[in-house]
Amino acid sequence: MGKLLLQQWLKHGSIAASQLELYGPPASPPKLYYCQQNLHGLFVSVSHSRGLVLVGITDHSAIGLDIEHVAGHDWQAIFAYMRWPMPVPANQLPTEIVCCCIWTIFEAGFKLYGGLVSEADFRLLSISFYTGESVAWPCTFSFEAAFQDHYYGGKGIAEADWTISVAKQRL
Repeated sequence: MGKLLLQQWLKHGSIAASQLELYGPPASPPKLYYCQQNLHGLFVSVSHSRGLVLVGITDHSAIGLDIEHVAGHDWQAIFAYMRWPMPVPANQLPTEIVCCCIWTIFEAGFKLYGGLVSEADFRLLSISFYTGESVAWPCTFSFEAAFQDHYYGGKGIAEADWTISVAKQRL
């Protein structure tokens, strides 16, 4: 999908996987390179979880995204380790899905800022789920969060098996 988007932006007929590279120094967002030249003005975020891969490319502003499977995590242990309070289930959503949404919000923000922020400084400022009368999959949500004075917000989607969050910087 990323290659198709780049073909359109670059007005290029075909892009071989070997011509694209995604890398950057530690604690900074990755940069996208085409034939070893930095594609300035394009922002990239990549996430994966158990065989699912999500790639976001934009030419507007930096983004962070995360995808995560809901099952297979000890959310109580994770939230205790991160020193986060366990969430109260919202809109008839199971606690494990709400926990997974919060985790993807955290990860999307961490990727947005390229790891330049401290994990301990994460604060979820708000999360709003849009489910209607009963839970219908997929369920969408919006959020506001911060790492100290680095504010960000975005949207997400939750399904019974996985969640996705996409974050953009807020001033």
